Amino acid sequence: MVASLGARAHEASVPVIGGEVVFDADHRGTPSVVLLAVGIGSRIEGGPGVGPDVLGGRDAARPDWIDALNADAAERLPRASSGAELGDQVLQLAGSPALCDRSPLTDRFNRYAGGDTVLAHPEDAGLLRLAPDCAESPGLDGRQPRSSLPTAPVPSAHSPGIAVALDHNPRYCLLNPYLGAQLALSEAHRNVACTGAQPVAATASVTTGAEHDPAVGWRLAEAGLGLADAAVALGVPVGGVELGPDPTQAEAHPAPVVGVWGVIDDVGRRTPMGFGYAGDAVLLLGSTREELSGSAWAEAVHHHLGGMPPMPDLAAEKSLAAVLVAAASDRLVTSAHDLSEGGLAQALVESSLRHGLGVSLTLPEGDPTVWLFSESPARALVSLSGQHYAAFTALCAEHGVPVERLGEVLDQPFIEVHGQFNLDLHALRAPWEAPLRHAVGVR
Repeated sequence: MVASLGARAHEASVPVIGGEVVFDADHRGTPSVVLLAVGIGSRIEGGPGVGPDVLGGRDAARPDWIDALNADAAERLPRASSGAELGDQVLQLAGSPALCDRSPLTDRFNRYAGGDTVLAHPEDAGLLRLAPDCAESPGLDGRQPRSSLPTAPVPSAHSPGIAVALDHNPRYCLLNPYLGAQLALSEAHRNVACTGAQPVAATASVTTGAEHDPAVGWRLAEAGLGLADAAVALGVPVGGVELGPDPTQAEAHPAPVVGVWGVIDDVGRRTPMGFGYAGDAVLLLGSTREELSGSAWAEAVHHHLGGMPPMPDLAAEKSLAAVLVAAASDRLVTSAHDLSEGGLAQALVESSLRHGLGVSLTLPEGDPTVWLFSESPARALVSLSGQHYAAFTALCAEHGVPVERLGEVLDQPFIEVHGQFNLDLHALRAPWEAPLRHAVGVR
């Protein structure tokens, strides 16, 4: 496995192991970052692992507290005893610092400068077109989507584009840095695929905090191995990893922020994340397991962090991406949103709030807490016209992706989970928007 490790030029040098300097510039083009092609060990390939030489001289030792932390599983926490309590927990998650509205921050920047932005926050990934001539995009199948936002202009002719997503989950990486790094790469890969773009490359950055703590060195080594193995399994090369000690972040969990780039042949065939058409069927793709440890539910509802994070399924991620990319190219789906932090519950909230369209659904048989709040990876929520249902489910079957039909999009502002709860989107929007608005002083 060949990866890249970034080292600032004014710091102690990092040796090149089986590689060479391939670039020398920071994000402004000035020569302060040196990227090195570094061969690192892989558990998949039986390699030697990451040692102190690659970690810039850091010692690495597995911390003695990790076993007790992993034994304290969130799967044993109390669960809602009624539908009303489940609904209250959905509200708690939506208004939590981890999942609340980010627009008070992102709106401070002009995401549409230059006129080539096709998708931006709060979409699953950003998408830029690579051709300048554009016209207003027609709705899918001639229908006009419900939108409270102006329709993004797209090229009138075939126009390729690039997509990018960044993901990071320090909770997972604290519980298991090897799996946490894989889950971060998996989520970014999935976010790019949800737009209809094919993931092609990745990068990562890690701020290490207490750089001389052997436990930090071990977590960095494990994260590096996890990232390497996931990149091999997904077929996505990692083009650069910047390792930056930050003395102001002594208590920070060293966890990679992973970026994935993707390409799309025609941005006019992109897939947005929000429900756009009343009457569309709503489907859940992928397998849901009882995986609540490290979840937003455990943190927001129980203030708990412990257990083992969800188990990555990299083969399932590739299959899901193949379905999402093909469905976008064939214009089979009208929305696609990944399931990650907050699980199905948060995906429903964000898909509904995007354009103010609600959803009516019935959860499959089983524990509603698991169906709503599990953070099993390799899953997505899609909506589509009934006329494309057969073709889409056949595509899923071809790639071995499980499908659950949950319900349909409503032309009403409600999230209605039959037999459990009914949430008004207007009442839901207020707690979702409030935390960051209050923090940054936006009214």
